[in-house]
Amino acid sequence: MSNKTRQNKQLKRSQAPRTDSRTARDRARAEAELAARKKRDVRIVIGIAVAVVLLAIAGGVGFMLYRQFGGPSGSVAAGPEQSVPAPSGSDPIVYGQASAAKTVDVYLDFSCPHCKDFENEQGATLKQLAESGEFKVAYHPLSFMVRPGASVNAANAFACAAERGFGQAYMAELFRNQGLQWSDNQLVDLARQVGGDAGSDTSGCITRRQNSGWVDAVNGAPKPPDFTGTPAIYVNGTQIQWSAGMTPEQFGQALRAA
Repeated sequence: MSNKTRQNKQLKRSQAPRTDSRTARDRARAEAELAARKKRDVRIVIGIAVAVVLLAIAGGVGFMLYRQFGGPSGSVAAGPEQSVPAPSGSDPIVYGQASAAKTVDVYLDFSCPHCKDFENEQGATLKQLAESGEFKVAYHPLSFMVRPGASVNAANAFACAAERGFGQAYMAELFRNQGLQWSDNQLVDLARQVGGDAGSDTSGCITRRQNSGWVDAVNGAPKPPDFTGTPAIYVNGTQIQWSAGMTPEQFGQALRAA
C-alpha cells in the first residue's frame, strides 16, 4: 500500500467523528427548537381557549343583566282598540263582537318562542278578523315555559293593558321583546311606551298583580282533550293546525273552514 493511500485512509478516519459530532449537535438543536415551538403553540392555544371562556362568561353575565335590567322597546299603538272588561274566573280575554258565530281560542305563553312566531305572523290577521265581526278571538295566556315568573307577570300586565284599550298592541310588543325577565319596571315602562296616557295608568295594576288570581285560574282551567302545548288554536272547539310560514290568507282560510 502506498504512503498516499495510507494517508487518505487516516484522513477519513480522523474526519468521521467530527462529522458525526456535528450531525448530533444539529439534530439536538433542531429537536430543541421543535420542542420550543410546541410549547409556544400550546401556550397560544391555552390563551385563546381562556379568552373564549372569558368572553362566553362575560356574554352570559351581560345577557342576564339585560334580561333583568334592560329596557324594553315599544311603539305607540297605531289606533284605538276595543277595551275589554276586567277578566274574572278563568274566562279568556275576548276581542270581537258578541254576535260573531265563531270563536277562535288562542292558548299562548309569553315566553314561548313559537308563540312569538305565531303572533308575528298571524297577530294582525286575528285583530282584523275580530274587528270585522267575523270572529271572536279569545286569548288564554299560560305559563308552561322554563321562566314561569316572566310569563305570569306578562300575562297580568297584558290583562291590565286590555282593560285600558291597548291589549293587542301590548301583547305584540311583549312578544317582540321576548327574553326580558319582565320585572315590574320593564312591564310598566313598556305600557307607557305602547299605551301613552292609558299606559301610564297601568302602573298600579301591574305592580299590585291585580290580575294574578285570574292568571292562576286560566292556567288551572281544563284544556281541550287534544291540547299538547302552546301555541294552540281552536275554532269552536276544533283545533287548527298552524305551522310557521303559513300566510295570513292560508290561516284565514283554515279558520273559516273549521
